[in-house]
Amino acid sequence: MTETIRSVCAVILIGLSSLTTGCMTSQDVAVSEPNDVTTTKQEVLAPDAAKHTDIALPSDTNWDVYSSPKLENDAYLGRAQRVCPGAPSPAECPTGAIDYGHGGGGWTARIDACAGKARWIWAPGITGASAPAELTEYYFANRVLIPNPPASAQVIVAVDDQAEVIVNGTAVGSIGSTTDFDAAMAKQLEPTVINIAGALQTGMNTITIRAGNGSGTFANCANCTYQENPAGVVFCVDVRF
Repeated sequence: MTETIRSVCAVILIGLSSLTTGCMTSQDVAVSEPNDVTTTKQEVLAPDAAKHTDIALPSDTNWDVYSSPKLENDAYLGRAQRVCPGAPSPAECPTGAIDYGHGGGGWTARIDACAGKARWIWAPGITGASAPAELTEYYFANRVLIPNPPASAQVIVAVDDQAEVIVNGTAVGSIGSTTDFDAAMAKQLEPTVINIAGALQTGMNTITIRAGNGSGTFANCANCTYQENPAGVVFCVDVRF
């Protein structure tokens, strides 16, 4: 060590004697003890970083099913199951779906949003022999994080026989009917678009689809089975930023 460097180190040691006991080189400065620094990693995003992450949430077995709109634990029934009314509609019953064995057609609505992945669903444990089917209703719920106000947000839905879209506990729109056969039939043949943009909030949101089956008069039965009076709902939550 030259005399010049020794002098510089001496000055540093005098001024910082309470902090260090030696002369640090430029290589030494970069070294920190674990207890001297914060170990929690914080992600820093650019202001617009999350605005291009669109959300597509199709109806399928990842939706939770409840018997009550309060979505409480004692009303939880499990995950939704895929269902089909029976041949000849829809043309292809999805793998693993419950086939009610109805054989009366219907359910021709097709939803192109969500990459065509939306499937007709109903409550778990229901089969074609389950009864009573008439006027039953279930609540299909999911949670979605909205990072920024969306440019557009909608639910595309078809149902046998009535559906209501609920966002954060507030009803946004409904389709079909449990008492009017013609109104109910129309909504299983073509999907309906319901705008939900105004109901969403920044942060976590709960989206619920209430779906109900029609009166036994729809199938001319009492204490109907699902084979006689099938029920199902298909939808896509489509949010664009």
